[in-house]
Amino acid sequence: MAQVPSSGFSFQDVVNVFGGSGLLGDYYRGGSYVPNIPQNYGIADNPANLALDQFANATNYMPMSGYITPNPASASGQGAQTVYLSCALSGGVAPYTTNWYIESSTAGGGGTGSVLNQSGFGASVIGNANRTSGGYFNGVIVCYVRDATGAETWIKGNFYLSIQKSGGIET
Repeated sequence: MAQVPSSGFSFQDVVNVFGGSGLLGDYYRGGSYVPNIPQNYGIADNPANLALDQFANATNYMPMSGYITPNPASASGQGAQTVYLSCALSGGVAPYTTNWYIESSTAGGGGTGSVLNQSGFGASVIGNANRTSGGYFNGVIVCYVRDATGAETWIKGNFYLSIQKSGGIET
């Protein structure tokens, strides 16, 4: 994460933080180089209104945000049911560390479940239930993300698993 100093900076400091052409008019908030984020609200969003002193403490860091897809994730059928989820993320600074966990859940009919596999920005949740009565396992799943700067975010999604009782002969 790069930041323009709070005082005693030059236009070259702005170019070093944001990259780009080196023309002041190209560095308006929300343009190609300066992100439209709260940390940069002191910078004009119109090239005609720019002044060098507006860049004090400006940053090129985009806070992390994201979503779980699909949301909600659902599966229904006989036997163990699995949903596959992924976390779409923007912002932050790579590399990222991720961890998936179930924040809260409800179960009925002997339903149980857990995070089965997780790999980076993907995970699967498996649910199982009593084979003679069926059941459900529903809840909120969280993808925890930490970026290279130490910033953290928790991205949440919902899942619904309906496990129908098994028919036929059990083996």
